[in-house]
Amino acid sequence: MTDPQDHPVAPYCDRCGEPTATSDHTTCRAARELEPPRYCPHCRRRMIVQVSPLAWTAHCTCSFNLDQGCSPGGSQPCS
Repeated sequence: MTDPQDHPVAPYCDRCGEPTATSDHTTCRAARELEPPRYCPHCRRRMIVQVSPLAWTAHCTCSFNLDQGCSPGGSQPCS
């Protein structure tokens, strides 16, 4: 699984949904070590998250799948 917090083009925090450039997200990065993302780092939509005992999957409602390498996909653009 990749960590979108370290992705250089992600304009939003994937935990709190706020812009990454406007505040310090140290607590968000620390929390993300233990929990899955909640917001799409590219369009700020709430994501669909499924957690199992061994792993998690998360994808944006615009089909931006974070557990497959942070690459856009699906039939709708992420904007």
